[in-house]
Amino acid sequence: MRDWTLLRAAAARVLDAVDVECDGATLARLLGVAEADAPRLAGAAPAPVPDVEFGAPGTLADALRHYDQGRFPEFLEAGLACLRSLVRDDLLMAARCAYAALAHWLRKARVPTDRREVCARVLNAGLELQQEMLHFPWRARDAAPLYYKLRALAFVLGDTRSLGLLDLAIGTLNINGRSRRKALFHHQVMRRGINTVNALGDSDILLHSSGMICFYYFVEGKFTRAINCAYSAMYMPDNALNFNYERMLYSYAALSAVHLGEYDVAVNMLHLAIERSRKREQWLDMSSLRAILALACLLGGHEDEAFEHIDGILGMRARPALTYADVLASRVLAYYHHLRGRDRASYVCYTIWQKKAQDKGLTHSNYISAPFVLELLAAYERAGFDPPGERSLDQELECCLASPSRLLHGVGLRVSAEKTAEERGGRDEAALECALESLAVFRACSASVEIAKTQILLARLYRARGDGARAGAAAAEAWAIHSHCGQPPWPDDMNALRDGHPAERPKDGESAVLRELFQAMRQQYAWETDEAFFRSLLYALLATFGAERGGVFRAEDGEPRLVADAGPVVVDRDAASRREDAAREALRRGRAVLRPSGAQTDAVKTPALLAVVADAEEQGRYVVCLEGGMRARMASALSEELFSLLEHYLAAEISIHLRRSSAWEDRIRSAASAAGHSPGPSETAILFRARCMRDLLRQVDMVAARDTTVLILGESGVGKELVARRLHERSGRSGEFVGVNLASTPDELFESEFYGHEKGSFTGAHYQKRGLFELADKGTLFIDEAGDIPPRLQVKLLRVLQEKRFLRVGGTRTLTSDFRLVAATNRDLEAEVRAGRFREDLYYRLSVVPLRVPPLRERPEDVLFLAEHFLRFFAERHRVAVRPFDEAERAALTAHDWPGNVRELKNYVERCILLPDPARRPPPGPHPVFVPEASAPLPAARPEGLFTDMPTLAEVEERYFEYVYRRAEGKVGGKDGVAARLGISRTTAYALIGKLGLRERFDRRLVARRESPS
Repeated sequence: MRDWTLLRAAAARVLDAVDVECDGATLARLLGVAEADAPRLAGAAPAPVPDVEFGAPGTLADALRHYDQGRFPEFLEAGLACLRSLVRDDLLMAARCAYAALAHWLRKARVPTDRREVCARVLNAGLELQQEMLHFPWRARDAAPLYYKLRALAFVLGDTRSLGLLDLAIGTLNINGRSRRKALFHHQVMRRGINTVNALGDSDILLHSSGMICFYYFVEGKFTRAINCAYSAMYMPDNALNFNYERMLYSYAALSAVHLGEYDVAVNMLHLAIERSRKREQWLDMSSLRAILALACLLGGHEDEAFEHIDGILGMRARPALTYADVLASRVLAYYHHLRGRDRASYVCYTIWQKKAQDKGLTHSNYISAPFVLELLAAYERAGFDPPGERSLDQELECCLASPSRLLHGVGLRVSAEKTAEERGGRDEAALECALESLAVFRACSASVEIAKTQILLARLYRARGDGARAGAAAAEAWAIHSHCGQPPWPDDMNALRDGHPAERPKDGESAVLRELFQAMRQQYAWETDEAFFRSLLYALLATFGAERGGVFRAEDGEPRLVADAGPVVVDRDAASRREDAAREALRRGRAVLRPSGAQTDAVKTPALLAVVADAEEQGRYVVCLEGGMRARMASALSEELFSLLEHYLAAEISIHLRRSSAWEDRIRSAASAAGHSPGPSETAILFRARCMRDLLRQVDMVAARDTTVLILGESGVGKELVARRLHERSGRSGEFVGVNLASTPDELFESEFYGHEKGSFTGAHYQKRGLFELADKGTLFIDEAGDIPPRLQVKLLRVLQEKRFLRVGGTRTLTSDFRLVAATNRDLEAEVRAGRFREDLYYRLSVVPLRVPPLRERPEDVLFLAEHFLRFFAERHRVAVRPFDEAERAALTAHDWPGNVRELKNYVERCILLPDPARRPPPGPHPVFVPEASAPLPAARPEGLFTDMPTLAEVEERYFEYVYRRAEGKVGGKDGVAARLGISRTTAYALIGKLGLRERFDRRLVARRESPS
């Protein structure tokens, strides 16, 4: 039964929060009410709502109920569910209203900053809310304030990653904003975000933010870098990228290629991106990408395909332009008519969509993604049409000239020059200065088509001034670009000017090619493997030369062996064979090979196959092959001198990487050995046949790519560390796996071991030592036996896990470590928390994603499988012949419940190898001590279960010390104390007590026992 009083109060709250028109039908949809009941929502004042269910789940009414009770994470979860359902149902105007209300309420929410978990959940959900609106070209009132509120929460949490991402996201407000002052400020904030994520440096955050980084480079006019961002991420797994920013990545990379005149690069990239969106059923992303594809096809001369995409987006719909796809498709259609000289038809196409949106109270984005709109507005003014938007052409130009976008700034300068020349005449100095400044901007960006447009304008201005030589030179360069790119449309009045001037564009010299290659290599992400490095090298070369595919080969006995390739997903065996043949010829000749690759189909692309030899000396000889239609301006720079420079550069890059890789592996082995976690390669594989293990590893692989804390639960010997290593190996982190056991660390040595120390910070500190937390930077920190950590160390550990900041002993500089936390325990931590032996806040910090490893008795099908594996393994290690288990032994193996799990099974099989005589081979079970026949039996007082899991010698010593400590009731000195019973000094006894944390675990219980009456 609905409470209409509460629903009317909620409706008034929604209308008070939204900043656009919200009609009755939309309001009813937001609150989960039938459209026929919409009139019943009117006539109430805004008022708080009680904690009663008066609205359907997944509506703003449900979100408001949580909001007014201070349950802000639940409020955002309900609000996001409502918003996503509206987008899924194509109710975009309702989605706009829902976002406005949610952003307004969240901006005013008083989030309790003393509750870190609540702050973190609000921060993550708030970021998701902002990301949902990246599909829409709307300027919302509360978008910017909400970003800064979320940034404040990230600052409170000390979340540097979120601070960097939020700074980058704040810069994306320039996609829609028009305020000159705010645009420059937002771009400066975005630059700060770039510096932050680069300082963090791990591939995870760089990939996560690659879309925004690409947008930043697009705004800066660094188009090659923007394209290289997409090349770096193009063949990554789907889960490596943030879906909400992936559309931005490919959109601005493709637009960068368009402005470089590389239309085929843009088309190929967009086809791949559209296919990825189709597989994930992200229809809004797909439509936005198709709109940019329509622009690339139109400029590349494929008008039929362009119209097909435009018609697929706009169709026969009469709704306002509510998405980026609608806006850009209508603008591309208007631009097509303008290029054909049909300005009236262009004006109608442009305004018909914009007017409907303005009637709804929506203000569309600026022209940062489509600077050609300024040309349209200028053409409309010349034709005498009314301004189609809210501002006049002069106001639009004023905004564009103050924009941080270099491309938009350059177009604004050119349009201003044209306007000035029309008003004052072609001899006006101000017009010439604006045109020359525009040309300088476009040259810095290498925006070929824009250079040609500006040169055409300059040719006309020079002609008006009577300077025929300069007019002819400008027209000749414009014609050369037109010949290569097919754009811009060639005006008839330029034909006479270019006569007598060679139609040659300035060639890119060797230094220019290498400069672009250096920039592309710097943009690549962390290299976790040699294959990843070679792929990155290929991506940089593909981005620089505009080639379509490539491969890296290593010479083995004079024959090329493929080590990495890059290119379209579709396998082209003929192309692979051509590259291998070229690599073989390059190795035989000892120098670069350049071959044609197909027929020349246009002037924009030069089909070629290039193979360059890189001699990395002791690291081996490599051949890098590039194939496909290379950029014409790059192909023109190919020469023997460039080949020689490329050979030396590639050889140096490969040699340096392989040397560093070898040193890095040595460092990882040293760090793992120092931490006591250094299993051999044959001991790290997780072998199984049980379905429960398959399900577990599926969960492990799903969680591995997510940068979240994992708690591995399981009995001793089940292989918790192997699961932790698998999480690390599949996490994509570039750092190392560092395993620590805090339970065995003395309290007084914690800071030195885990924080590190500076030289001279204390007696004996003769050198600087890096702590284990620092060694785990950009890697995985594995805390083993977390349930046994002493209470005093729990406090210290919690502080580091929260802040990931620490000081070396004796140091003055605060260090940060970006490690991924994985913990393991064989204890019931919830019971330990209830008993007061484990901190509750530390438990919640560790138990974000718990994973339970099943014991061996729950997967009996693995017993014989593992036993036979260990039999072969130890037979090879000890160099003895393998004698398979007989039927009796197999039956004994399956009948035993293996309380020590895989560790016990492994130790038993090794005993079988070392004691080949069946008569001397002990049956499965605990065998802690080998007792000769003449020896006396062990004392009956031995505690039961002490050796059931086949502990190591060090574990036996620790357990025995704990047993004596309890028998002595915590007394250290005296004839009945621990020191006297064990025959050790009291100093040693106190050190072991501190190391094992015995006082914290047993003193209260022992004191209570002493005080109890006898």
